[in-house]
Amino acid sequence: MEKTTEKVSKNTGQAYTSFKGKAMPQKNIRPPCVNTCRLSCSNKFIADDRNIILKTYWDLGSFQRQRGFLASCVKKVEPEIRTFKIRKGGDMNRKCRKPNTTYFLINQGKEIRVSKTFQLNTLTISNKPLRTVIESKFASILANDINLNTIKNIDGETIRLSDIKVMKFIKDSDTYKYKTTYKTEQFKEAKIKISRSGKKNITDINLSAVYSSKLPIANNKKQDIRQLITGNIVPKYYENLYNSLFE
Repeated sequence: MEKTTEKVSKNTGQAYTSFKGKAMPQKNIRPPCVNTCRLSCSNKFIADDRNIILKTYWDLGSFQRQRGFLASCVKKVEPEIRTFKIRKGGDMNRKCRKPNTTYFLINQGKEIRVSKTFQLNTLTISNKPLRTVIESKFASILANDINLNTIKNIDGETIRLSDIKVMKFIKDSDTYKYKTTYKTEQFKEAKIKISRSGKKNITDINLSAVYSSKLPIANNKKQDIRQLITGNIVPKYYENLYNSLFE
């Protein structure tokens, strides 16, 4: 129970004791960026505004929800200048350049652009979670732009794999069912595309069961799962599946 309490305190920005016994202070806003900041962030937010943003972020109390918050506070900006390199033979090779990132915070219902330092110091976080969110978000954008993660269902509709919420595979069938929302019970159908190397036929591959019974779950893991269910973090669609783990 103590471990769960410490975890909740950590996720909500309260003071807690780390696993190694180190006392970690409560999250408070850090100093804003310097006065020479070209975005003049300090002139757009007073301390009370920043404290409200800080509380909003940490009151989410969930790593996933906080990641979603951060994802909404960054945007991709295409570089204005493109660099080209002429290879031997006259071939032109365009250098790949990552998109620029702009940072925002919501103040009194308005989206205001800020510096990266101001955003980190207002939310009182390190660069690591923000960098992870940016890499994940922009990787998804790039994949969507070059059309690498799309499929067509049996009705000819183009679907992004990243939009699929639920998948069901049918035994001895070359199709699977999927849903892109939890709000409907209706599934759509798509064909399975198999990409493989080698000449061995799939019918020659024999699979055997790895487990003969359900795997035991530690009590602390069960408590964590129950908290996810009662906190409405687990979608309703999966409640029966998770509850079956306790049987």
